[in-house]
Amino acid sequence: MVWNEEGGVLTQKLNFAIFAVALLALTGFAGVAIADDSSADSYASADVTFSASEVKTSGTVTATLNFNEGDAGFSKVEYSATLLDSTGKNTSATITSPTGSSATVPFTKDLTVTAPSKAGTYTLKVVYTETIGTETKEYTVNKDLKVSEPVTLTVKITNPETSSLAITDGVFYFVLDNKRIEESKTTKSIAIGDTATFTYELLGSTLSKGKHTYSLVAADNAYNVSGLGTEHTFYYDQGNMNAYTYLMVLLFIIVTIIAVWIYRKPVKNYGKPKARR
Repeated sequence: MVWNEEGGVLTQKLNFAIFAVALLALTGFAGVAIADDSSADSYASADVTFSASEVKTSGTVTATLNFNEGDAGFSKVEYSATLLDSTGKNTSATITSPTGSSATVPFTKDLTVTAPSKAGTYTLKVVYTETIGTETKEYTVNKDLKVSEPVTLTVKITNPETSSLAITDGVFYFVLDNKRIEESKTTKSIAIGDTATFTYELLGSTLSKGKHTYSLVAADNAYNVSGLGTEHTFYYDQGNMNAYTYLMVLLFIIVTIIAVWIYRKPVKNYGKPKARR
Protein backbone atom coordinates (compact mmCIF):
# COMPACT_ATOMS: atom_id res chain seq x y z
CA MET A 1 0.00 0.00 0.00
CA VAL A 2 2.76 2.35 0.91
CA TRP A 3 4.62 1.58 -2.33
CA ASN A 4 1.47 2.09 -4.38
CA GLU A 5 0.85 5.49 -2.79
CA GLU A 6 4.41 6.58 -3.47
CA GLY A 7 4.18 5.22 -6.97
CA GLY A 8 1.00 7.21 -7.44
CA VAL A 9 2.76 10.37 -6.25
CA LEU A 10 5.71 9.69 -8.53
CA THR A 11 3.36 9.08 -11.44
CA GLN A 12 1.56 12.36 -10.79
CA LYS A 13 4.87 14.23 -10.61
CA LEU A 14 6.03 12.61 -13.83
CA ASN A 15 2.78 13.44 -15.62
CA PHE A 16 3.03 17.03 -14.41
CA ALA A 17 6.63 17.27 -15.67
CA ILE A 18 5.65 15.89 -19.07
CA PHE A 19 2.74 18.34 -19.25
CA ALA A 20 5.02 21.24 -18.34
CA VAL A 21 7.58 20.28 -20.99
CA ALA A 22 4.84 19.89 -23.59
CA LEU A 23 3.34 23.27 -22.68
CA LEU A 24 6.75 24.90 -22.89
CA ALA A 25 7.36 23.35 -26.28
CA LEU A 26 3.98 24.54 -27.57
CA THR A 27 4.68 28.02 -26.24
CA GLY A 28 8.02 28.03 -28.01
CA PHE A 29 6.48 26.94 -31.28
CA ALA A 30 3.75 29.52 -30.88
CA GLY A 31 6.38 32.20 -30.33
CA VAL A 32 8.19 31.17 -33.48
CA ALA A 33 4.94 31.30 -35.42
CA ILE A 34 4.15 34.77 -34.11
CA ALA A 35 7.63 35.96 -34.96
CA ASP A 36 7.30 34.54 -38.46
CA ASP A 37 3.94 36.25 -38.93
CA SER A 38 5.24 39.60 -37.70
CA SER A 39 8.27 39.37 -39.94
CA ALA A 40 5.92 39.72 -42.90
CA ASP A 41 5.52 43.41 -41.99
CA SER A 42 9.25 44.05 -41.80
CA TYR A 43 9.41 45.07 -45.47
CA ALA A 44 7.41 48.25 -44.81
CA SER A 45 8.67 51.43 -43.15
CA ALA A 46 6.44 54.34 -42.19
CA ASP A 47 7.46 57.62 -40.57
CA VAL A 48 6.60 61.30 -40.05
CA THR A 49 9.05 64.14 -39.34
CA PHE A 50 8.50 67.82 -38.50
CA SER A 51 10.61 70.69 -39.78
CA ALA A 52 10.55 71.96 -36.16
CA SER A 53 9.55 70.31 -32.89
CA GLU A 54 7.94 73.52 -31.65
CA VAL A 55 5.81 76.14 -33.36
CA LYS A 56 4.07 79.32 -32.23
CA THR A 57 0.30 79.47 -31.84
CA SER A 58 -1.42 79.78 -35.23
CA GLY A 59 1.98 79.30 -36.88
CA THR A 60 2.82 76.78 -39.58
CA VAL A 61 5.16 73.81 -39.65
CA THR A 62 6.00 71.27 -42.36
CA ALA A 63 5.28 67.60 -41.73
CA THR A 64 7.09 65.19 -44.07
CA LEU A 65 5.47 61.81 -44.69
CA ASN A 66 7.70 58.88 -45.61
CA PHE A 67 6.58 55.38 -46.59
CA ASN A 68 8.41 52.52 -48.27
CA GLU A 69 7.60 48.91 -49.04
CA GLY A 70 9.94 46.19 -50.28
CA ASP A 71 7.27 43.62 -51.13
CA ALA A 72 7.05 43.00 -54.89
CA GLY A 73 3.26 42.74 -54.64
CA PHE A 74 2.84 46.36 -53.58
CA SER A 75 0.21 48.24 -55.59
CA LYS A 76 -0.60 51.45 -53.65
CA VAL A 77 -0.54 53.27 -50.31
CA GLU A 78 -3.12 55.69 -48.95
CA TYR A 79 -2.71 58.06 -46.02
CA SER A 80 -4.84 60.25 -43.77
CA ALA A 81 -3.48 62.90 -41.38
CA THR A 82 -5.21 64.52 -38.39
CA LEU A 83 -3.99 66.72 -35.55
CA LEU A 84 -5.18 65.60 -32.11
CA ASP A 85 -5.24 67.50 -28.83
CA SER A 86 -4.03 66.14 -25.48
CA THR A 87 -7.33 64.28 -24.98
CA GLY A 88 -7.12 62.54 -28.34
CA LYS A 89 -9.83 64.63 -30.01
CA ASN A 90 -9.52 66.07 -33.50
CA THR A 91 -8.63 69.75 -33.66
CA SER A 92 -9.69 72.38 -36.15
CA ALA A 93 -6.11 72.72 -37.36
CA THR A 94 -5.67 73.15 -41.10
CA ILE A 95 -3.60 70.51 -42.89
CA THR A 96 -2.86 70.82 -46.59
CA SER A 97 -3.79 67.61 -48.41
CA PRO A 98 -4.83 65.69 -45.26
CA THR A 99 -5.53 62.61 -47.40
CA GLY A 100 -3.89 61.17 -50.48
CA SER A 101 -2.43 58.10 -52.17
CA SER A 102 0.49 56.91 -54.24
CA ALA A 103 1.03 53.95 -56.55
CA THR A 104 4.82 54.13 -56.25
CA VAL A 105 7.32 53.76 -53.42
CA PRO A 106 9.31 55.18 -51.79
CA PHE A 107 6.57 57.71 -51.12
CA THR A 108 7.35 61.16 -49.67
CA LYS A 109 5.02 64.11 -49.23
CA ASP A 110 5.21 67.44 -47.39
CA LEU A 111 2.13 68.67 -45.55
CA THR A 112 1.74 72.18 -44.12
CA VAL A 113 0.18 72.07 -40.66
CA THR A 114 -1.29 75.23 -39.16
CA ALA A 115 -1.04 75.09 -35.38
CA PRO A 116 -4.09 75.79 -33.16
CA SER A 117 -4.45 79.16 -31.45
CA LYS A 118 -4.16 77.53 -28.02
CA ALA A 119 -0.79 76.51 -26.59
CA GLY A 120 -0.20 72.89 -25.65
CA THR A 121 1.16 69.57 -26.88
CA TYR A 122 -0.58 68.12 -29.91
CA THR A 123 -0.17 64.89 -31.85
CA LEU A 124 -0.13 64.49 -35.61
CA LYS A 125 -1.69 61.10 -36.35
CA VAL A 126 -0.94 59.63 -39.77
CA VAL A 127 -2.53 56.37 -40.85
CA TYR A 128 -0.96 54.58 -43.83
CA THR A 129 -3.03 51.90 -45.58
CA GLU A 130 -1.16 49.88 -48.18
CA THR A 131 -2.42 47.31 -50.64
CA ILE A 132 -0.33 44.23 -51.41
CA GLY A 133 -2.07 41.97 -53.87
CA THR A 134 -5.53 41.40 -52.44
CA GLU A 135 -4.55 42.24 -48.85
CA THR A 136 -4.44 45.57 -47.04
CA LYS A 137 -2.22 46.52 -44.11
CA GLU A 138 -2.46 49.56 -41.86
CA TYR A 139 0.32 51.45 -40.10
CA THR A 140 -0.25 54.29 -37.64
CA VAL A 141 2.41 56.87 -36.81
CA ASN A 142 1.99 59.49 -34.05
CA LYS A 143 4.27 62.52 -33.82
CA ASP A 144 4.10 65.11 -31.03
CA LEU A 145 4.15 68.83 -31.77
CA LYS A 146 4.60 71.52 -29.11
CA VAL A 147 2.64 74.73 -29.64
CA SER A 148 3.75 77.72 -27.55
CA GLU A 149 2.66 81.31 -27.04
CA PRO A 150 5.40 83.45 -28.63
CA VAL A 151 7.18 86.26 -26.84
CA THR A 152 7.12 89.34 -29.07
CA LEU A 153 10.01 91.80 -28.95
CA THR A 154 9.06 95.29 -30.15
CA VAL A 155 11.25 98.34 -30.75
CA LYS A 156 10.40 101.70 -32.33
CA ILE A 157 13.14 103.88 -33.73
CA THR A 158 12.91 107.37 -35.17
CA ASN A 159 15.12 109.02 -37.74
CA PRO A 160 14.98 112.60 -36.39
CA GLU A 161 14.18 115.59 -38.56
CA THR A 162 17.53 117.03 -37.55
CA SER A 163 19.22 114.12 -39.26
CA SER A 164 20.93 114.80 -42.56
CA LEU A 165 20.76 111.19 -43.68
CA ALA A 166 17.81 109.09 -44.79
CA ILE A 167 18.26 105.39 -44.11
CA THR A 168 18.03 103.33 -47.27
CA ASP A 169 17.91 99.52 -47.01
CA GLY A 170 19.37 99.61 -43.53
CA VAL A 171 20.09 96.24 -41.94
CA PHE A 172 19.00 95.75 -38.33
CA TYR A 173 19.19 92.94 -35.76
CA PHE A 174 17.64 92.23 -32.40
CA VAL A 175 20.06 91.57 -29.55
CA LEU A 176 18.84 89.31 -26.73
CA ASP A 177 20.87 89.12 -23.51
CA ASN A 178 23.88 90.67 -25.30
CA LYS A 179 23.75 88.10 -28.09
CA ARG A 180 22.71 89.06 -31.60
CA ILE A 181 19.87 87.00 -33.06
CA GLU A 182 20.95 86.27 -36.61
CA GLU A 183 17.47 85.10 -37.62
CA SER A 184 16.05 88.53 -36.71
CA LYS A 185 17.78 90.28 -39.59
CA THR A 186 15.51 92.94 -41.09
CA THR A 187 16.11 95.34 -43.96
CA LYS A 188 14.21 98.62 -43.82
CA SER A 189 14.34 102.18 -45.17
CA ILE A 190 13.51 105.12 -42.89
CA ALA A 191 13.08 108.62 -44.23
CA ILE A 192 14.10 111.70 -42.25
CA GLY A 193 11.48 112.37 -39.59
CA ASP A 194 9.85 108.94 -39.89
CA THR A 195 9.40 106.25 -37.23
CA ALA A 196 9.74 102.52 -37.92
CA THR A 197 8.54 99.60 -35.79
CA PHE A 198 10.48 96.34 -35.58
CA THR A 199 9.11 93.11 -34.10
CA TYR A 200 10.50 89.65 -33.57
CA GLU A 201 8.83 86.59 -32.04
CA LEU A 202 10.63 84.13 -29.76
CA LEU A 203 9.52 80.65 -28.78
CA GLY A 204 9.39 79.77 -25.11
CA SER A 205 11.87 76.92 -25.51
CA THR A 206 14.60 79.46 -26.33
CA LEU A 207 14.13 81.36 -23.08
CA SER A 208 15.03 80.61 -19.50
CA LYS A 209 12.84 81.81 -16.66
CA GLY A 210 13.70 85.19 -15.23
CA LYS A 211 14.99 88.54 -16.43
CA HIS A 212 15.97 89.20 -20.05
CA THR A 213 17.14 92.28 -21.92
CA TYR A 214 16.93 93.13 -25.60
CA SER A 215 17.64 95.95 -28.00
CA LEU A 216 17.77 96.76 -31.70
CA VAL A 217 21.09 97.50 -33.40
CA ALA A 218 22.20 98.41 -36.89
CA ALA A 219 24.50 96.04 -38.70
CA ASP A 220 27.16 98.71 -39.28
CA ASN A 221 26.33 100.95 -36.29
CA ALA A 222 26.40 103.92 -38.66
CA TYR A 223 23.04 105.51 -37.85
CA ASN A 224 22.33 108.20 -35.29
CA VAL A 225 18.73 107.15 -34.70
CA SER A 226 16.58 107.64 -31.60
CA GLY A 227 15.75 104.31 -29.93
CA LEU A 228 18.52 102.37 -31.61
CA GLY A 229 20.61 100.48 -29.06
CA THR A 230 18.22 101.31 -26.20
CA GLU A 231 17.96 98.37 -23.79
CA HIS A 232 14.55 96.97 -22.86
CA THR A 233 13.76 94.50 -20.07
CA PHE A 234 11.16 91.76 -19.69
CA TYR A 235 10.62 88.79 -17.38
CA TYR A 236 9.73 85.35 -18.65
CA ASP A 237 7.99 82.63 -16.66
CA GLN A 238 5.81 80.39 -18.79
CA GLY A 239 4.69 77.98 -16.10
CA ASN A 240 2.08 75.27 -16.50
CA MET A 241 0.07 76.38 -13.47
CA ASN A 242 -2.01 79.53 -13.28
CA ALA A 243 -3.19 81.29 -10.13
CA TYR A 244 -6.29 79.12 -9.86
CA THR A 245 -4.22 75.95 -10.06
CA TYR A 246 -1.83 77.20 -7.37
CA LEU A 247 -4.82 77.98 -5.13
CA MET A 248 -6.28 74.51 -5.61
CA VAL A 249 -2.94 72.86 -4.85
CA LEU A 250 -2.61 74.93 -1.68
CA LEU A 251 -6.16 74.00 -0.63
CA PHE A 252 -5.44 70.32 -1.25
CA ILE A 253 -2.33 70.50 0.95
CA ILE A 254 -4.27 72.15 3.77
CA VAL A 255 -7.06 69.56 3.60
CA THR A 256 -4.50 66.75 3.59
CA ILE A 257 -2.78 68.14 6.70
CA ILE A 258 -6.12 68.42 8.53
CA ALA A 259 -7.11 64.88 7.53
CA VAL A 260 -3.80 63.46 8.78
CA TRP A 261 -4.12 65.41 12.04
CA ILE A 262 -7.64 64.08 12.64
CA TYR A 263 -6.63 60.53 11.80
CA ARG A 264 -3.64 60.56 14.15
CA LYS A 265 -5.42 62.38 16.99
CA PRO A 266 -5.63 60.02 20.01
CA VAL A 267 -9.12 58.92 20.98
CA LYS A 268 -9.90 59.10 24.69
CA ASN A 269 -10.65 55.68 26.09
CA TYR A 270 -13.43 55.76 28.64
CA GLY A 271 -13.15 52.04 29.34
CA LYS A 272 -15.82 49.40 29.41
CA PRO A 273 -18.94 50.06 31.51
CA LYS A 274 -18.92 48.26 34.80
CA ALA A 275 -21.27 45.34 35.09
CA ARG A 276 -24.02 45.58 37.62
CA ARG A 277 -23.81 43.28 40.61
